[in-house]
Amino acid sequence: MDPKTTEAIIAARDAAQQTPPDVRTAMLDGERCVNGITFQPLTLAVLWLLEEIEHPLIRDAKQEGEASAFSNYDTATALFIFSAPRQARTLLSSGREEFDAAAFEMAEKFTPADLPALNKVLRSIFETGLATAPVPGKTANPP
Repeated sequence: MDPKTTEAIIAARDAAQQTPPDVRTAMLDGERCVNGITFQPLTLAVLWLLEEIEHPLIRDAKQEGEASAFSNYDTATALFIFSAPRQARTLLSSGREEFDAAAFEMAEKFTPADLPALNKVLRSIFETGLATAPVPGKTANPP
């Protein structure tokens, strides 16, 4: 192994050890793939897009109580955002019609039988990622 590769591996290991466990879990653990489509972890960009389209995940996060059910449209738009956030941003900037068409195209890859797994994965990624956000007055978890 060449020295640069070794240095990169050591740096990555050291960085991972400094990352709080809840953040590592949110970014690396858990199911992130359904029918060959891999979903990204929750990022600020994904939050921004979900807020912009007023997705139920955002509404539920702001309210106490039971999570609301997703419509098929809600599932399709979340699928698109979590799988291709940059493309979603670009198309949303071009207009809601283009964004919706791309979300529809993504939805064509799934059947109604996939809905429980899809909604479970999307909620899990969202809730696990949101749990890493700092809470005012609370100190961060030590690594």
